[in-house]
Amino acid sequence: MLRDHLWVPLDERMEQLRRWIERRPTWLRPAFFGVGMLFMFAVARGGLVILPILFIIALFKDPRFLFHQAVPVFFLYLPLAGFLGGLLYGVSAPVLKHLGRLGRLLQYVLGALVYFIFLVFFISPLLHESQAPPLSSTSDWYFIGVMGVGIGLVMWLSATFSNHKADRTNGAA
Repeated sequence: MLRDHLWVPLDERMEQLRRWIERRPTWLRPAFFGVGMLFMFAVARGGLVILPILFIIALFKDPRFLFHQAVPVFFLYLPLAGFLGGLLYGVSAPVLKHLGRLGRLLQYVLGALVYFIFLVFFISPLLHESQAPPLSSTSDWYFIGVMGVGIGLVMWLSATFSNHKADRTNGAA
């Protein structure tokens, strides 16, 4: 019985997770998808192969880096950034939905801005063993703004065109 519970195929486990997320309130769902999106981004960029190898190398070469920097980044800051970005996306939906496409674009930008705030003020200083930049650092806020708007725009375009493509496919059937 325990073995049946633990050894569930990955696609089945993902479907269970998706159903669990779908049972959450609508404003909270994007927060969980945000966590998944950041993890999938890391995996898609080679993390599935590279991260285990780096884990083994860091374990023997510099365990301090592994446990004091890498593990908190991958298992605390990245999920938290994804969760909070998705939460802001979901919470802003009732207000921004009245703006139509512009509102949806702003939702994506807000979600991306949260990630870049975490990147600049938490993740980068931790990985580079430096002080976090002061909140008054203009150049960092420019970086956060430009990257947040850029990545938000890319995510919005991707979602918009994939929805149009799905609509055309369903309309043709």
